[in-house]
Amino acid sequence: MGYYYTSVATTSNTKDDMQNYRPDSLIFDLDGTLWDPCKTVAEAENRAALRAKIECHSTAELVRSTCGLPEKDVWQLQFPHLNEEQIHLIRSYFPEELKECLMQNGASFYPGVLNGLKSLKQEFQLFLVSNCGAEYLECFFRWSKCQHLFEDYECFGRTGKPKSENIRAIVDRNKLQSPIYIGDTDGDQKASTAAGVVYFHMKYGFGKPEKQCMEFETFKDLVEALMIQETKETSPYRRVTVHCI
Repeated sequence: MGYYYTSVATTSNTKDDMQNYRPDSLIFDLDGTLWDPCKTVAEAENRAALRAKIECHSTAELVRSTCGLPEKDVWQLQFPHLNEEQIHLIRSYFPEELKECLMQNGASFYPGVLNGLKSLKQEFQLFLVSNCGAEYLECFFRWSKCQHLFEDYECFGRTGKPKSENIRAIVDRNKLQSPIYIGDTDGDQKASTAAGVVYFHMKYGFGKPEKQCMEFETFKDLVEALMIQETKETSPYRRVTVHCI
């Protein structure tokens, strides 16, 4: 199975601590964890620049280099040659273009994600916390038709707050006792740690964890590890069906 234990990235630091940890809930990051939107976002950026009559060209690789960062920081990092006025003009067209691109084409879910979420929903409360804009998250739900899988969600675009505070908000208002945050960048790990939440890392995403933690090669590996652990905790005779294609 393609997952690796090193140590827990929050208050627990030993293998035994992690083996005894029984989560009641899973909080997911979006970009780089559930789907890869880079091609769609790059297309929307280019369409916005074209409307603004500003010469700049985005690519999926360029978008990938800034994934997971707050929206306000992304533009200057992607296009450092543009001034604030030019960036502001492109940004004014971008939401409309992105919404259209997302609703037309969506993005690429990583293998096993949709069926894996359905399997996890059998045993855990599922939540979503992202640094994305509010309209982006709305488009994700509308295109994927998976909003019903999540009990609650939060994003930077709704609160204007850093990811750590949004994770904490989800934990507090849903009275979660033993959540895990699942992401794909060192920023996700730092936010999870700051919120006091155990962090799991998806290796196929956009970054690497700064500190040692549980890491998974595929979404299927994550699902199998969590479901096996949950089944052992409940009953030796209980069968849980895992659908991960």
